Amino acid sequence: MKKIEAIVEPYEFEELREKLVKAGFGRIRASEVKEYGTTQGLMITYRGAAQTMQFQPKTKIELICTEPAADIAMAIISQRTKTSRIEEGKIFVSDDSDGMRLRMEEVGAHAY
Repeated sequence: MKKIEAIVEPYEFEELREKLVKAGFGRIRASEVKEYGTTQGLMITYRGAAQTMQFQPKTKIELICTEPAADIAMAIISQRTKTSRIEEGKIFVSDDSDGMRLRMEEVGAHAY
């Protein structure tokens, strides 16, 4: 099993979620996160006052899938979110050797 974590722009999440669901990824976890990266803060004007946003809002997507499905998920995520901008997003893939579904006490691949 593989765990995929992707950090994307918040406005990209809904369309990305739809594409992943169409491809058969039924369980997707998303959370709002903040990222500090190479942009080193963004100047915004709010009510006439200039402010620096040090952390940029992002959306983190997590899903667990089989190894062949991980390649499909990565392709969908990269096709949907790839631009030529700095800090456009990241995809992390790691091995997920074991897990447990608490309600049924299922372990391993059955837990996902």
